[in-house]
Amino acid sequence: MRQNEFPCDIILLAGQSNAAGNGRGEVAHPFLPDERILLMKDTHPVCYRQDEQGNNYLDVLSPTTFSVDVAEERLADGQPMGNLVFSFARHYVKNHLADGRKLLIIHAAVGGTGFARHEWGVGDCLFRRMTDMLKEALAYHPDNRLCAILWHQGEHDAFEQAELTPAKKTAFYEEQLGALKAEVRTRFHAEKVPFVCGGFCDEWRRENQTSCDAIYLAYRHLCEEDPYMHFVETEGLTSNRQQTGSDDNIPGTLSAGRTVFWCLRRTALKTGITPSGSIKDAGGGNLM
Repeated sequence: MRQNEFPCDIILLAGQSNAAGNGRGEVAHPFLPDERILLMKDTHPVCYRQDEQGNNYLDVLSPTTFSVDVAEERLADGQPMGNLVFSFARHYVKNHLADGRKLLIIHAAVGGTGFARHEWGVGDCLFRRMTDMLKEALAYHPDNRLCAILWHQGEHDAFEQAELTPAKKTAFYEEQLGALKAEVRTRFHAEKVPFVCGGFCDEWRRENQTSCDAIYLAYRHLCEEDPYMHFVETEGLTSNRQQTGSDDNIPGTLSAGRTVFWCLRRTALKTGITPSGSIKDAGGGNLM
């Protein structure tokens, strides 16, 4: 990493598979590497594995090391795995990034993870890894600054702890995510940094309405309490089982990248936050 060459706007990406990037299919305008868009990731591939007894466990190294390179979509069986953050990044550098700066994406998301199995709670393994990444990224340059937190998670917690009523599940998720958000903001002096959350795949949510609604209600409560937190609706966006989209609409990415960017822009205009440079007026996005 050329640590001191350019200051960076930092975007923290966290959550599970739809944040990690799970969209499959060809698109009309694929993401292309851009020297202004950098990606920070763990050099150890964190994922679920099985031990000799057949028990699943999350393989996380601590301490570990992180790499920073020009961002590229990962491939699976020769096909790109679309990620909402790359669509977001494309709009960010075009409309928001100041001259002389770069965009550094911290990729802290891991598929199939959540709060119920003690992975993302304050002090849990993925939380510690995420904050280690952010601490290191901020140290790369004295003018680096955290500009947004993109969180996409909740499918896992919609189905874990099946013994809980929907109301208790809402309360659990609200407490856990609220604590994560508060700790990151306090620890990194980021009280006014936008925290933008994405909804579930529309098709999947309709099939699991009651469980998903419990998590959505937690999001609603948190957003009502925090002017710097917003929820991006995903109604009508396609999944991997549906017809391939176009432009930003790789199935399974929730196409949220474009919408999330304009959500961030609207937050900045409303609160007076300007992470880097001026914000051009354009586009929209549906907020809860």
